Amino acid sequence: MVHCPGPLNLPLCIRNLELRIFEHLSILAIPKVSTATSSNFWKPLPAGTIKLNTDAAVRAHSSSLAVMARNHLGAVVKAWACKSLVGDPTIAEAYAIKWALSLAKDECFSHVIVESDSKSYIEAFSGSFANVYWEINVLCFDVITLALNFDVCHFSWLKEKQIRQLMS
Repeated sequence: MVHCPGPLNLPLCIRNLELRIFEHLSILAIPKVSTATSSNFWKPLPAGTIKLNTDAAVRAHSSSLAVMARNHLGAVVKAWACKSLVGDPTIAEAYAIKWALSLAKDECFSHVIVESDSKSYIEAFSGSFANVYWEINVLCFDVITLALNFDVCHFSWLKEKQIRQLMS
C-alpha cells in the first residue's frame, strides 16, 4: 500500500492479510485438529464427545444447511437448519462446516468431531490445500481458526449416502 497512490481499500487489505495468514497456517501442522477417513461401521465415541454431521442441499440461487449434533451414545442432542443465499454446492458445503463449528462453540462443546461428505474440505483442514476451490480459501481459514476454540476437534469424511442416512 505504500507504493500505491490513492485511497486505501481497507476491506481488500484485510482480505489479503487473511489470505496470507491462511497460507502460513497451511504450512504449519495444527496438532489438535485432525482428520479421519470414512468408516463403514459405527464406533462409540469417547464420553463427552459431540459428533456434528453437516450437509448442504443446493437449489438454483440458494441452499439449505443442516447440522445434527449427537452425543457419545449416538443420541441426537441438537439439530439446526437454515437457508443460505449461496447457490454454489462447493461453497455451501464449506459454509455448513463453518456454521457447525460456530454452533458448537456457542453450545460450549469442548470435544467435537465434524463429519461431512466433502472430502476435499476434510483433507484441506489437515493442511492439504492442493484440491481446495480457490473461492473457499478464506472459509477454510475460518474453519481452522474456529477449530482452535475446542480442546479436541477432528474432521471426518463420510460418503454422501452415509450422511443422508444419519440426517434422516
